[in-house]
Amino acid sequence: MAMIRIFRHYVPVALIVLSLIEIATLFGAYLLGEFLRLRIAGLQPDPLASARFDAVVYAIVTWVAMVSVGLYQSRTTLDLRETLLKLFVALFLAVILLAVIGFVTGETLVWRSVLLVVTAEVLIVIPLIRWTFARIVDLDLLRRRIFLLGEGARAARARELAERPDARFRIVGGCDCRQARGEDQGSCLIEQVIESGASEIVVACEREQEVPIAQLLDCRLKGIAVQDIAAFIERETGRVDLDTLDPAYLVFSDGFVGGRFYERLAKRGFDVLLAGSVLIVSLPVMLLAALAIRLTSPGPVFYRQERVGRGGRIFHLLKFRSMVVDAEPEGHPRWASADDPRITPVGRFLRMTRIDELPQVINVLKSEMSFVGPRPERPFFVARLARDIPFYRERHAMKPGITGWAQINYPYGASIADSRRKLEYDLYYIKNYTLFLDIVIILQTLRVILFADGAR
Repeated sequence: MAMIRIFRHYVPVALIVLSLIEIATLFGAYLLGEFLRLRIAGLQPDPLASARFDAVVYAIVTWVAMVSVGLYQSRTTLDLRETLLKLFVALFLAVILLAVIGFVTGETLVWRSVLLVVTAEVLIVIPLIRWTFARIVDLDLLRRRIFLLGEGARAARARELAERPDARFRIVGGCDCRQARGEDQGSCLIEQVIESGASEIVVACEREQEVPIAQLLDCRLKGIAVQDIAAFIERETGRVDLDTLDPAYLVFSDGFVGGRFYERLAKRGFDVLLAGSVLIVSLPVMLLAALAIRLTSPGPVFYRQERVGRGGRIFHLLKFRSMVVDAEPEGHPRWASADDPRITPVGRFLRMTRIDELPQVINVLKSEMSFVGPRPERPFFVARLARDIPFYRERHAMKPGITGWAQINYPYGASIADSRRKLEYDLYYIKNYTLFLDIVIILQTLRVILFADGAR
């Protein structure tokens, strides 16, 4: 299945096509609902003239809600039951958003009678589209055909990905790097690739093996795409795989523009606007949270903790206190665990809904954090993880965030192995940062909150 880069972020073409089909479906469903409303009222319906703008607003708002609840994740597009559950949530969220827009603009964008009809239409048509889509994308015909060059541990990583149910490619052939090397083997490699019907060669030679450059160049000149294993895994998984990564890949590949002045300026403006808006909108919720903490648990409402920020600088992160006072009496930092007895009943709810993170908008306004970025860790854990995980300190190249690419793609981590995997997502974010990716992450964070993904 082909993928394209939108602002340096890989997006499957199939998901773009699905989005366009569903936006058109939402638009058409609204026009049909308006048509039926006018007919029932005894009026001559002309929905294209009277409801075209309303239909556009409804389609876009509902589509954004569908993105926010995770309806365009790979596993969801192929799971009808999960689609129905999240579609209910998305439609409910869309109604709230439309009501807010109507309140702010003073216009009635969607009639309740129309909304009931449209909701029924969408609940029937969208699952049918998804059911058809799942069967089409599952066809081998639409999967990219990969020729795998290599037989070692690196090649095994690609084979593991190919076995996943949502894999967008199929390995149709391969050979060892030694077999492909040598002047007399160039045409043989080309013949193998052409015979297999592969459209792309993934080079997964081990580090000690010589890459058959001349033979790969011949293939490239014949119009066959050639991809390094590290870039291939990054494209397919949305993370920088540490097991196949060469330091040279980070140096010579594209990306890492977040350090440029104008990129930092744009991100800072976005942070201030968003953090200020969230602070104003969430103030009633924050006051209720503070009151609940005060009434149910002795101790301060807020919790200040040292964290490592951009460039390794230490700052104090603000959170609503969710644990008992003196949760670490021995003075030894430790990660929160499942059913951690230190977490108060109110604190458990605050953590599950992420309300405990809301005070961090103050850190954002103080320029200690960004709204989106790698989550900040405590100095104790940073020293430990930097010793055990390669490239760990590179995550401090950008400001830490309230939410991040790792947070929407991986559950709560409480081990070195978890931290290693989350670092792979953090490196992808730092490498491919754009405001577009920030917006995608913010929308997807709503899914994490609504479905309590990774809460602890």
